[in-house]
Amino acid sequence: MLNKLRIQVLIVIGLGLLSQGLWANTSFEFSGIMNEANFLPGIPVDAPFTGSFTYSLSDQPGFPGASFFPLTSPGDGLVIQVAGMTFIAPPSESLYIALTDGYSATQDLFSVIFNCQSSCPSAFGSIGQIAVQFYGNSSLLSSSTTLPDNIDPKNVTYGSPTTATWVSISTAGTVFPYDLGDITSLTETPEPESFGFVSAGLASLALRTWRRRPR
Repeated sequence: MLNKLRIQVLIVIGLGLLSQGLWANTSFEFSGIMNEANFLPGIPVDAPFTGSFTYSLSDQPGFPGASFFPLTSPGDGLVIQVAGMTFIAPPSESLYIALTDGYSATQDLFSVIFNCQSSCPSAFGSIGQIAVQFYGNSSLLSSSTTLPDNIDPKNVTYGSPTTATWVSISTAGTVFPYDLGDITSLTETPEPESFGFVSAGLASLALRTWRRRPR
């Protein structure tokens, strides 16, 4: 009886951890160089910037069939660091991903936007929006209505004026004036050891326990 209860507990724990793994956050880091400085006096042209964004596959579209996804799950966020300043967009309805599969015949578009306007964090001052935008080839996205479980940086386009992959910081109420920078790299941030491996280990332990049970 004790062994049977132990097996049941291990299976429940394994399934619980596996479900967490299915909804694990997806995180990326990016970097680049500012090439337009029209807004904040402390951000010069040619200033390097870094940043990151995180989303969860459990984030739901704004409405059924929509191509934008408010990032409201714990751990979601967008961070931009430039010229000694750090701008952090926490999980909220104002932070969202916009997907355009088939932006053109040969391009897809993936954007992360924090459009807070009058509800921005006090540290933002007159800033009303921060955003990152990634143009890529037609393999970047497979759908406009489903969050990708991964983005392959190899499918992102860099350096072309007609497909600018960029970061922007702009004023409240309008997208102008703005500070604009070219993103030159995108890297997936490794996640902790997969819950799936942990669950598999627990399942294996349960199986060994079941095999050793009294006949």
